[in-house]
Amino acid sequence: MNNNVAIIAFLTLLSTASHAEGMAVSAHVSLEGGGVEVTKKISDKFNARIAYRQYSYQGTDPLATLKQMGNIWTDLLGISKSDNSYDHNGKQQILSVMADWYPSEEGQSRLSVGLGYNNSNDDIVGRELPLGGYNLGTSHYSAAQVGTLKGTLKYNSLAPYLGFGWGNPVAKNKKWGFVADVGMIYEGSPKVTLSASGTGVSQADVAAERARLEKDTWTWSPLVSVGLSYQW
Repeated sequence: MNNNVAIIAFLTLLSTASHAEGMAVSAHVSLEGGGVEVTKKISDKFNARIAYRQYSYQGTDPLATLKQMGNIWTDLLGISKSDNSYDHNGKQQILSVMADWYPSEEGQSRLSVGLGYNNSNDDIVGRELPLGGYNLGTSHYSAAQVGTLKGTLKYNSLAPYLGFGWGNPVAKNKKWGFVADVGMIYEGSPKVTLSASGTGVSQADVAAERARLEKDTWTWSPLVSVGLSYQW
């Protein structure tokens, strides 16, 4: 997604919101990034939102590392099992349309659903097993045979959202307010590219590892954020 297009779109929305009743703007932050959104009151129990969020992640998947450590005994027995972990450099930009339902007209808690245009990708670099080398397909290779194992993960363009939150930015007589969201974004199984720079590895085993990543990678992305809202 072109960042300039997203910025222009939000400037337009903010300009509109500044002259409208029952509208608010919110800024959000999380451990992985942040975003902004515009909220419009539809009724006493329903709001609509347009949100732009941008996140990034760098590091190793801790669950994959724990799984890898748990399978050390198979390596000691000479049983090859594809359980490689990877260093990740992931980025996500998502422009969403969301609907909020407040069970109580005077309450602050809400249930939210949404659909977003998702620009999400992840660059990965393989990490050696605790005992050295890599398991690809049903074979074990040394680090020299594999060289650098790297690839990319590309996720679905359309991403539904389901979650809950706290705070009503367009509540009656409210100016400033606190808002929070906790939910999951469905990104689907990624399309994976994977290659090894070494010449001593079977391309069929690299393809098997790529297929494993497409099957085993999480299809849901968590969203946890807090923010500050302002209503005109």
